[in-house]
Amino acid sequence: METLKSNIASIVGGDATGGKAPTGLEGLDSVTLTRFVLHGQKSHAEAKGDLTMLLAAVQLACKVTETCVRRAGIANLYGLAGSGNVQGEDQKKLDIIANDTFKVNIQSSGKCCVMVSEEEDLAILCDRTYNTGKYAIAFDPLDGSSNIDANVSIGSIFAIYKINDPAAITTPQEAAKEILQPGREMVCAGYAMYGSATNLVISMGEGVHGFTLDPSLGEFVLTDPNMRIPSRGKIYSVNEGNARMWDPATTEYIKSLKYPEDPDKKAYALRYIGSMVADIHRTLLVCCVHELLGPSRLGSVPRSGLLGLVAFARSAACVRRGLPPFLVGN
Repeated sequence: METLKSNIASIVGGDATGGKAPTGLEGLDSVTLTRFVLHGQKSHAEAKGDLTMLLAAVQLACKVTETCVRRAGIANLYGLAGSGNVQGEDQKKLDIIANDTFKVNIQSSGKCCVMVSEEEDLAILCDRTYNTGKYAIAFDPLDGSSNIDANVSIGSIFAIYKINDPAAITTPQEAAKEILQPGREMVCAGYAMYGSATNLVISMGEGVHGFTLDPSLGEFVLTDPNMRIPSRGKIYSVNEGNARMWDPATTEYIKSLKYPEDPDKKAYALRYIGSMVADIHRTLLVCCVHELLGPSRLGSVPRSGLLGLVAFARSAACVRRGLPPFLVGN
């Protein structure tokens, strides 16, 4: 942890919490996401910059998606597209645009061999004519589709894995098998949230770091280094509509939050947006009990959607806890 704080301080120019006296020159020497990743790359002698280039493609896809979200009403991008995804959900116009944006930018990086999208039935093999990548990425290009038309915060989720032998993967089925690695093998996980501000939060094994898109620069700038969930909170965030599918232990626990036995103890407050990225982001900042997906609900998910679902759940869990153990072969 001390090494992490030292690394952050060396590029931020202050302490690891970002605390330093105001100078009036804030923003002139911003730590951008690209600069942050490049600095991390220096600590890995074997790094060739592949992951750095892949992350550059991901952040560009997030910027393009953010622009489309901001202009959705003006450009008539609200509403259904007339198709469905692997989860059995109706696809919105922005779902398809965001999915195409992520696929084009990631494949163009030349550093990815396999892509898995929530909007696609099968894993996607990248064109090998110019892709020499050893990484696989799973992403939900636009999470929270049901909230798009209501102008509620939505986001993108991604998880990156290393593939040992990309040349051996010849079919979508083989690709799917390769990307279903244990969560501890994840190289990088993160999400972008499109709300009152656009945030991008990532973990590469050494803490969780938050960046905010500066419209004047067109860059994600480090604003929340070493994010940590507060040890205690007063909020629980669950979809009460799923209560009938909870196991007895979960039901009893949620009841104890709402109706504490101690009369002097204040009950937890319910805050639930219904957009996973927004709920996860609030959990990181203010601490609350958050329901991702209980085992009792897995049976309701179409089998074709389990691949993406597992990847996205792992991504959210890793970002919340900063779990990925190391940045391997950047």
